[in-house]
Amino acid sequence: MKIILILLLLLTGCNNSSVSVQEINPLDTYLNLQSNELSELRDNYLQLVNNHRHDVGESSLIYSEVIEAQAQAHVEKMAKGEVAFGHTDSDARCTAISSDLVTGNLCGEIIAKGYNSAETVFTSWVGSATQKAHLENARYTHTGLGITRSSTGVIYWTQIFLEVE
Repeated sequence: MKIILILLLLLTGCNNSSVSVQEINPLDTYLNLQSNELSELRDNYLQLVNNHRHDVGESSLIYSEVIEAQAQAHVEKMAKGEVAFGHTDSDARCTAISSDLVTGNLCGEIIAKGYNSAETVFTSWVGSATQKAHLENARYTHTGLGITRSSTGVIYWTQIFLEVE
């Protein structure tokens, strides 16, 4: 929010007639920073997952943009309140992923909200028997992660796993 105010102050204090408020959207800068932050969260989280899988004798998960697209769509719907926080339509997501990849057997999903770092969501999931079983399942070969921040600042997480032969 401070960035927006600073940009607005700079724009209103500028005497250059070639720059107008209509040409520069200060929200774009804020959203880009937010996008970079979420990308960093994703990278940090995936490193934690694959390090953990190695520690328990499992292979790394292969990251899939097809799976990420489904996970991202789900977190965005939850963050906007379009669907309840939960696994609503998880079967449809798994079917769409398998169809797009023209393969796919076992499929699973874990979700979380309110965790502001890769470390805290990872620790939470490893601390839950159900989520830990997904993280450590040897049959899963591919994954995708969706992360978004709601308008109130709450971060939503969805990780989808898929066995691809």
